[in-house]
Amino acid sequence: MESSNIHALTGDVEVDEFVVGQQEEGVVGRKNKSKRLVVIAIEKGKKGVKRIYAKQMANSSKKNLKEFIDAKISPVASIKTDGWSAYRSLEKEMPNLKTEKSMRKGKNFESIHRIIMGIKSWLRGTHGHAKHLQYYLNEYCYRYNRNRMTDGIFENLITRLVRHVPRTYKMIVN
Repeated sequence: MESSNIHALTGDVEVDEFVVGQQEEGVVGRKNKSKRLVVIAIEKGKKGVKRIYAKQMANSSKKNLKEFIDAKISPVASIKTDGWSAYRSLEKEMPNLKTEKSMRKGKNFESIHRIIMGIKSWLRGTHGHAKHLQYYLNEYCYRYNRNRMTDGIFENLITRLVRHVPRTYKMIVN
């Protein structure tokens, strides 16, 4: 299950990153030994979060974050994110990106933090193989982005499965 990635996020969008993995002794903040870093973007609507995209990244550098933003978010979207230094330097290049200090335990970023908690809970309860994290993120985004579809979600999935080129386990893990 994976979104087609042809629909860029529009309107009010929030971007943040988080880590997935076990608690690591002596490691705080953005540093980690074996955790996986994920960047996420959400499109907000009148009735909550409309759509999401997430991607596993090697690091949260300006270059990696810009590539993700350019690939997943419309240039006319209004982007809000926290005050991480990479975002602050992107703010100079992208007039539609505004940084805001995360305040009161993230109360000004409630929607995106709720989605992040949902992903982490889902991963803990269902999936344990970190090496397949991007596939799990793709599935979560696919399911979330279709949560309001009342008709045809099963047919949509079957149609996509039939049309997709088959992948063997060996292809996936390589």
